[in-house]
Order: sequence, then structure tokens, then C-alpha cells
Amino acid sequence: MFLEHSVIIFSYFFHLFVCSVLVRIISQRFQCYKQLDAAKKKQWFMRWTSVFHAVLVTALGIAIVINVTAKYSVEDYTNWFGILGRINIAWSIGYMLHDLVWMMIFRQKVEATLPSYLHHIVAIAAFYLCLYFHVLLYYANFRIITEFSTPFVNIRWMLSVTNRKDTKLYFYNGITMTATFFIFRICMIPPLWVSVCYVMQTTSYKESVNIFEHVGWLSFSVFMDLLNIVWMYKMVKGVLTFINPSSSRRLRDDDAVCLEEARSSDELVTTVTPE
Repeated sequence: MFLEHSVIIFSYFFHLFVCSVLVRIISQRFQCYKQLDAAKKKQWFMRWTSVFHAVLVTALGIAIVINVTAKYSVEDYTNWFGILGRINIAWSIGYMLHDLVWMMIFRQKVEATLPSYLHHIVAIAAFYLCLYFHVLLYYANFRIITEFSTPFVNIRWMLSVTNRKDTKLYFYNGITMTATFFIFRICMIPPLWVSVCYVMQTTSYKESVNIFEHVGWLSFSVFMDLLNIVWMYKMVKGVLTFINPSSSRRLRDDDAVCLEEARSSDELVTTVTPE
């Protein structure tokens, strides 16, 4: 676990630097950032850091899943433990630890919500179990692909707080956000669980995964899928209301905020198996 712990620690402080220093310095060049209040600036830092993390781990996750799926059989999915897969998951743990601490410190300023806390805690626990027990790393990277939609969620928030809701960019970003969220977080649920069912019948799974890992993996997976389904429902509701202005008066404030709750993962994050 030396490699994994080293990557987790480095990732934590790297994202702390990006969030606290780098994004702040770069943002000073933009007038739209200067007009934000202190609380919004804290969220601005978090969300740009989230975008950076999501782009990196999603790209690597997709490459890993494609490569493993093409070269290995289902029998090998349980015990596959490639170095890039380990680094990708450890890197995400470091980011989520940073994001979780940031939310706990600035909880009111960044509008931290219970679903966001639960998402991070479950994701961290699931990913770490995967690394600790050396099992199901393939599915951990499969899950992390769900972060594909996170940049669009964050960009939507940025456009909103900088008074760009009436622009075409805001509209098309909203459509892209909803589409990618649906494709990578909802459409992937059936094939993922079909694969899981096959894997659980293999000899390698039965010999390598104990009852604790088995129950934990399935429990974390179900929780993340249900959370994504709830977010998808709220997201679609918000987008439809935006498209149909006549119904916007009936949208409650908490429904409008739901789009912001779905970040990488954050928030949106990645979505995890107790790998």
C-alpha cells in the first residue's frame, strides 16, 4: 500500500494547492470572478478543482476499462490490479478527502449538502477497500467514468453565478450536462450490474472476495446508483423547467439548487464500488 498511500497524500496536497492558490491566481484575471462575493469565490475554487480532477480521472478510467475489457476475461476482473488503475483510484481518494475537508470547513459558504457528504464518504470508503483488499479494481475504474458529467455541472453553476443564464452557452451546456449525466451515470447501470452478476459466479470471485467485501461492495454500489437516479430526476426536472419558462414559477428553490448538488464528483466523484 506504499504506492497507494503516497499517491493519496500527494493528491490531497496537490488539489489543496490547486484550490487554494492556483485557481485563485488564474481567476484574478477575469472580471466575472472579481464580482463574486466571498462565499461564491470559495465555491468557484472548489468547482474548478473538481473540473480538473474529473477530466483527468475520467480520461484515464475510460482508457483502463477499454484496455482491461479487451485483454482480460470476466474471470480476471476480480483480481486485476494494474498500476495505472491503482494510481487513478488513489488519486481520486486524495481529491475527495480534500473536497470533504473543504466542505466541512466552509460548509455554509460552499452550501455543502448531506448528499454531497454521503457521496464523498461512501466513495472514499469503497475505493479504499478496493485498494486495501486488492480486489475489484476494474469496477472501481468503471465507476469513476461517471465523473464525465461533472465538468458540465460545474460550468453550469459558474455561468449561473456570473449572470449568464440567458446565453446560448448556458442552454447548450445544460443539455450536454443532462445528456452526459444520463449516459454515464444512468445508462451504465444495467451493463455494469450484468457484468457484476457474471463476475460473482466466477471461481476467482468466490475465492478472493469475503463476505465483508461482498456485502460492502454491493451496498455501496446500490447506494451510489440510487443517488445518481435521484439526481437525474431532479436534474431533468430543472432542465425542463428552464426550457419551459411558464413552469418556472412553480419550481421551488431547492429544486433549482439540485443541479448544483450533483457535482464529483462531485460530486459528483465518482460513484464507486467498494472496490
